[in-house]
Amino acid sequence: MREISCANTPPNRASLIRNISPHNSLPNALGYHHHPSPSSALSEGPPTLRDVLQPGRELVAAGYALYGSATMLVLTTGDGVDGFILDPAVGEWLLMS
Repeated sequence: MREISCANTPPNRASLIRNISPHNSLPNALGYHHHPSPSSALSEGPPTLRDVLQPGRELVAAGYALYGSATMLVLTTGDGVDGFILDPAVGEWLLMS
């Protein structure tokens, strides 16, 4: 089984301070890559920044999360897009149709 790295772009502190309110959503973009093959020099030892700084065409999955009055997650693996919303009452993600 191959390992996967996740790179994300969390909101910076300045945007949190300026935009935090009950009516705003804060975004977080996500990108998932396979670790390079075991024969690659990049995969020896613990993961490094070079493991996740790969070309976009090498992405396994990508998406974004929105945090606000509702928490939403949108993901794609290259064949369609799926959206999920977090139900805080049960602590589970529900597929949006």
